[in-house]
Amino acid sequence: MLLKRFALLIFLLSFIITNAQIEDKNNETTFVAKWNNRSYDADVFILFTFDESGNATGVTIKHIAPITDFSFDFHNLNLKKQSN
Repeated sequence: MLLKRFALLIFLLSFIITNAQIEDKNNETTFVAKWNNRSYDADVFILFTFDESGNATGVTIKHIAPITDFSFDFHNLNLKKQSN
């Protein structure tokens, strides 16, 4: 199960990296992914959460524009780092 989730995360991140421009939002926890195909209208905020030691503990993705089609259900993703 963990391997399956890890594979999904790697796939998701590689898809975003190869099909979108990633921009810093001028803070340490939020980035913007702007799709190269502008007809998607599905640009997103990528929000990282961290623990008190500064280690990443999770990622959520939220739509930027309200016109984003509901079928891009990024908002359902709530990726959490699992302890060993």
